[in-house]
Amino acid sequence: MGGGWERFVAVGDSLTEGIGDPDPAGGWADRFATGLAEYQGGLHYANLAVRGLTTAQVAAGQLEPALALAPDLVSVLTGMNDLIRPSTDLPAVTASMAGMVEVFTATGATVLMCTLPDPTAVVAAPGPVRRRFSMRLGAFNRAVVAVAERYGAICVDLAARAETDRGGWSEDRLHPGPYGHQLLAEGFLTMLTGRGSGHPVETPTTLAANDGLRAQLRWLSGTVAPWVLQRFTGRGETAVLAAKLPRYRALPMLSPAGSA
Repeated sequence: MGGGWERFVAVGDSLTEGIGDPDPAGGWADRFATGLAEYQGGLHYANLAVRGLTTAQVAAGQLEPALALAPDLVSVLTGMNDLIRPSTDLPAVTASMAGMVEVFTATGATVLMCTLPDPTAVVAAPGPVRRRFSMRLGAFNRAVVAVAERYGAICVDLAARAETDRGGWSEDRLHPGPYGHQLLAEGFLTMLTGRGSGHPVETPTTLAANDGLRAQLRWLSGTVAPWVLQRFTGRGETAVLAAKLPRYRALPMLSPAGSA
């Protein structure tokens, strides 16, 4: 692609906030921003992502603050919180996503997007549940690709990568682990710069325990049930969550731009 971005703003939900990566400086957006700063000699980075938000909520709460930061590089990764709900208006979700991408590209910013992987592939979900969710997810991912093509956004096919590399999931089987976050960061870096970060590759997560019924029941009761209770009733939430990094952080130059 050619070079040089000065201001990167990430908008989205828990994926972009970095949930699943225990490193305080982790998450795909942090890893990507650090790698891009190293490659080109510096970068200003802000992350407005907040866990649990739908695409419409991201648009309502993060679009204007992002525009106020005047970025020349923006990531728009949303959708999973829409897809896991009992009913989803996919045309409305697509319209919210496309609206953000259209506004950002109209400013001249480069926009990053990605398809989403299927969490039912690693939790041994019942056949009817998996088929229904996979159909919904497939329609959403096709919409992501179409929006990216329409507005000239850069799109990483994370869904295809996750199908052949299941080690990217975290133990909660809802978010990427460190390895998964790094895969996404490296994917964007490669598409933007022609190379990855050069950092050591994280160790893939081993989810062998997900094969047994007992393990599945533990996962359902310990991870899914509390998550559903919070998202649909508000119980268990003690505070309004704030954006991860609402103002720019200057990332230092660690290596000359384009150096090996």
